[in-house]
Order: sequence, then structure tokens, then C-alpha cells
Amino acid sequence: MRLNCEPRTDPSMKTKTIVTFLLLTAFCVIARLPYNFMGWDRLKTESPEIIIAGPKEPTPPEAGVVFENGPDFDFSITVLSVLKGTNGMRHARLLSDHELRPRDAYLVFGKYENGIYKANGEFSVVPLGRRYKREMISGKTLDDQIRVLIQLAIDNLDSEMASKQVEKARLETIFKK
Repeated sequence: MRLNCEPRTDPSMKTKTIVTFLLLTAFCVIARLPYNFMGWDRLKTESPEIIIAGPKEPTPPEAGVVFENGPDFDFSITVLSVLKGTNGMRHARLLSDHELRPRDAYLVFGKYENGIYKANGEFSVVPLGRRYKREMISGKTLDDQIRVLIQLAIDNLDSEMASKQVEKARLETIFKK
């Protein structure tokens, strides 16, 4: 008589394990998928905090701490203005998928927890450039403030594009000689 020494495996158990693994992987991926932009009204309504931030320097990563599937950037910021939400915060951190340039101002739609603003999503951080002044929005409704700031962002892009076109034309003269 011969004994079968091979461990018995239940085929349904293998299937359950594989399906569980695939589902967990899918949930991890979905947790950080960017959402489809549903409009400024919805972003304004669903953002507990809306601020104007002035970034300082990137926050150095902590040794041994890795954000799996987390934000791409971590900056120390100065809160220049609060349009909605927690008031009185002067300095904080900002975790975002958007790289910030020190000395520029940014319109931030996000959530504040434990000294950290979290702003994820395609339009959660809007660059305003260096021309932002608090007087531009003082005394206006939230809708008008956002409208003024978005127009400032558009004007800054127009200005940057014009200066880039001048630089492009200057560089193209090299080939014309």
C-alpha cells in the first residue's frame, strides 16, 4: 500500500485566495485614482477648507517613512488667506500631487487635519503666481473670490506663455543665421 504524501489543496481555496488578492490590489489602486472634475461649484462645496497658500521649501522626508500610494509633494506653507474653513492657522504643511514654487501663491481646495492640508485632485491646487494681493478678494463673496483668483491664474498663464513665445523666437533665430 502506498501513501500519498502530497498535501491536499482545495481548488476552491486557491481561487478564493487569488480573488481576495486581486480585490485588495484593486481597492488600493482605486483609493488614489484621480477623480473626474465635476465643476467648481462641487469642488467649492465639498472642500472643507479653501485657502491661499505661500509655499516655503519642500518638507524633508522622515527617515524610514514611505507614503505608499500617497501624495507626490510635501511642502511647508504660510497661509496667506482663508476663504473657507479653519481660520487662524498661519503655518502648516501641504500634501499634494502638485509641485509648488516658493514665493508663488496658490489657491488650495482641501482638507485640514493635525497641522496638514491635504489637497488631491486635478484642480485642488491652482497656481496664482506672484501678483496675488489680499486686497484683490477682500469684501467679496466666496464665489466672487474664486472667480477673481481663477482669472488671476489665467492672466498669469497668458503672461508666462507670451514670455515663453518671446524666448522661443529668440532661440529660433539661431537656426536662421
